[in-house]
Amino acid sequence: MRISLLLFLPLFLFAMQGAVSVQVQPKSRYFVSEKIVLQLDVKSTGFSVGDVRVDSSGLKDLIIVAPQSAAYVQSEEIDGESWQVAVYEYELYPLRGGEIFLAPLEVSFTGSMGYGQPKSAFTKSTEPFTLQVDSPDGIDGFVLSTPKLTLDVTYKPDPTSLKIGDAFERTVTIIATDVPDLLLPSVAIEQQKSLRLYDDEPRLSMEQGRAKRVEHQTIIASQEGNVTLPEQRLYWYDSVNGILHAEIIEAVEFEVSGGSVTAKSEEQGSSKTFWLLLGVLLLIAGSVTTLLYIIRYEKRSIIHLPRSINPRE
Repeated sequence: MRISLLLFLPLFLFAMQGAVSVQVQPKSRYFVSEKIVLQLDVKSTGFSVGDVRVDSSGLKDLIIVAPQSAAYVQSEEIDGESWQVAVYEYELYPLRGGEIFLAPLEVSFTGSMGYGQPKSAFTKSTEPFTLQVDSPDGIDGFVLSTPKLTLDVTYKPDPTSLKIGDAFERTVTIIATDVPDLLLPSVAIEQQKSLRLYDDEPRLSMEQGRAKRVEHQTIIASQEGNVTLPEQRLYWYDSVNGILHAEIIEAVEFEVSGGSVTAKSEEQGSSKTFWLLLGVLLLIAGSVTTLLYIIRYEKRSIIHLPRSINPRE
């Protein structure tokens, strides 16, 4: 029995270990919607770390962008023991100001002593902590934090003078850096009595750290009179320089007069069709009346026809 215990003792002494830890990129202040880098370290006393799975469902009030793979792998010595550490960088974007609680992350992974060696499975949880998130001075609620933002508006054709039924298109393009495309706000025009609005699905994309949102609306004039597309403002905050910016979409005024040529043509066409059908119906009714009259007259003539004279009588 002692011999068996002695044989297994090295296995207990050299059993593989695993651990996890998190930390955030240090900054003096964190702002709403600003990118915060959360570093997750997955550790093993083996020669490799793999099969990493992270449950981040407990994180609330944040948009989370998970990495495709480890940012890098490094070796560390902890209490005289060598550890392999796989470093994962998560991007967090707070959706509100105030204190945000970061719940523990449950991390599953494996460690191995080398290629072809059996794997040891681990499930570990990180320590919870809180983040203090600020909003720019003078702003309540959400505002986009980004180092750079551009906004472009185009109209096709230019809506200077319209007739009822005329249409034009408005396209708004927003481009910002260091934010996910999901955070770019909508600037679509709201419904109005004098206009019919048809919105396309916004087109979102990410390319080389730049988020892009394209909104397209088709606008149709539906009532006569003076119409105004109201001024719109999109606020964004440059947290690096501490400047609050406002991108302005200027108001657009135009006059809507009576129906368009197309609408009038359709109306005239409908009127012509109506009178043509009415004429055909009257013609048919007149023909039927005349035919009935002729038939009735012929019958009456036959009834009152005198006898033929028979020379033999």
